Amino acid sequence: MNSSTEPSEMFFIIVFSFTGILILIGTVISLIIIICVSMNNTLQSVSTLLSCNSCALGLFYFIFHTFYIILAFYPLPTYRQNSILCQIIGYLYSVTCCGISWSHAILASNRLCYSLFSQYRWLLTYTFAWCLIAIHWILTFTLPFPFIFFDAYQYQYESRICILTTKKTSTSLMGVILFYNIPFTVTIIVYILVWCHARRSNNTRLARNARNLAIMRHILTLVIIDTICGHPYITLILLDYLGKATKEWYLFVSFFITLSVTANMCAIFIFNRKLRKMLCSKWIDWRGSPSNTSTTGSAMIPMRISTYIVMSGNIMAGISKSPVIYHTSANEK
Repeated sequence: MNSSTEPSEMFFIIVFSFTGILILIGTVISLIIIICVSMNNTLQSVSTLLSCNSCALGLFYFIFHTFYIILAFYPLPTYRQNSILCQIIGYLYSVTCCGISWSHAILASNRLCYSLFSQYRWLLTYTFAWCLIAIHWILTFTLPFPFIFFDAYQYQYESRICILTTKKTSTSLMGVILFYNIPFTVTIIVYILVWCHARRSNNTRLARNARNLAIMRHILTLVIIDTICGHPYITLILLDYLGKATKEWYLFVSFFITLSVTANMCAIFIFNRKLRKMLCSKWIDWRGSPSNTSTTGSAMIPMRISTYIVMSGNIMAGISKSPVIYHTSANEK
């Protein structure tokens, strides 16, 4: 391993530790969304189906990046020296990144169908949603594939991963355009169209303003997430071209990609109001059940004590008045 061209071991430990935390958070949120939607019929809809598709891609990315972290600390010689194996692994990494970016465009297209083309009922069906998902996965695996033939996926000592290397400007720029710029542009254009349509709608002023704010919130969130994802990589391409890239930049690129994928999972969870309400209600019920039980139990104790006091008072009164009453009470006891 060429230690002169890579960051220190402590730098790898720190960055990969934070990356591991992001992977854990994103994995938990993705599993919560998929499990809750699959087990609750009230949460199931076309939009949640597409959201679960994005979560499935997020899980694919998290699992694959965990494999990357393991290889970074326990590198196999064949992983670095075998160019074919490295290109296959780099291709799969690009598949996950490409899939996340294009999932935003798929979600935006679904929202466009609901807003502008709601008169075409077949665009709002599960069948059409599954067609969108099929197209999405075909694009995800097809677009990164030709780069294998241009030796674009290479092992980078600076990041200890096989990736679409930024040291080849032509292929890296083409990858950015296909994996990032096109789906990002499509998403922005679609949401602008939806926003303009919402402003022209005949709803009341209050409802229209609420819808406009929700759409703008989605646009700004996706812009921030995609900016976190793609711009560090674009910056690294420029720095590599100018010969000013520091060795730490290469690892930062993969970290920011992981950060954007985790942020995407969080955004899907936050924007799903029904899911949030259901989980909050279940959490309140779960927190309330033990307290209710303990409260009921503690309330029963003074009730039982007061009952025993009343019974004792009746018995003592019977003793003072008549032995017969005491004898009867003793037998009943």
